[in-house]
Amino acid sequence: MNRANHLARERTAVDVVNAVILILKLEGKRFDLFKQEAWTRDDQVLTERGLALMEEAFKDVDVRQYQMNVIPDETCHRCTVSRTATNNQYTVTIPMVEDSYGSRFGTCTCGKPKKDGVPCQHMVTVVKAMAIDGLSRVKIMPYWWTTALWREQYAADEYCRTDVSLDSIKATYHPDDKLRYCPEYMVAKKGRPKTNAHKKSVADHIEESSKKKRKRRKKMFCTICHKFNHSTPECFNNPLNQQSHTSKQKEGGMEVGTAD
Repeated sequence: MNRANHLARERTAVDVVNAVILILKLEGKRFDLFKQEAWTRDDQVLTERGLALMEEAFKDVDVRQYQMNVIPDETCHRCTVSRTATNNQYTVTIPMVEDSYGSRFGTCTCGKPKKDGVPCQHMVTVVKAMAIDGLSRVKIMPYWWTTALWREQYAADEYCRTDVSLDSIKATYHPDDKLRYCPEYMVAKKGRPKTNAHKKSVADHIEESSKKKRKRRKKMFCTICHKFNHSTPECFNNPLNQQSHTSKQKEGGMEVGTAD
């Protein structure tokens, strides 16, 4: 596949500019769509997703199955909530004053509000029991599900600029003549790299050499004279070697007599 995509990778950088222009146009279209939805929405405190999460959190909670004890503090209400069937107790903390978005979303020792970002069954029990004055099911929802925050993210006087084209970029900016193509000898080799393509260190070479089996030298021993500096076929006392030596001497003498 690297070989097949080689021509595509060699194309000029103008393709990157066109891709960025396309992303800006898509982002501008998305921004205008959400801004229109945020400002044409009815004057409801929560968004559609926030309302759905609130209905799901309050759906299957029965106050008669819980016991609670509310202790007001300087800055918050501390409510101890426990289920009648079990002995587990959880502490729900509700702020005294709501934030700038109208939310009084607190915390609970069960960990669900911090993990999921929605009220847990213990916080819902405090709201349904009306143990705290002024605390409603809408105010117990976190501020990030409010319409006010949605409109603040997509302000009415903010716009995403999409009037960018390749001609305007050419007219505004000039190419950099200092940029050059990478030399061929600096380009990576084609094909899939090997798994052991990294450079080996001295420790790697020592480890490889220690793993290799060393070849044992052939030990020479003569069974006739019992010496270790030659083998039996090379021994001078071998009868076969003596016969061949005698025959060579005779042939040499005959040649000398014929020459005389």
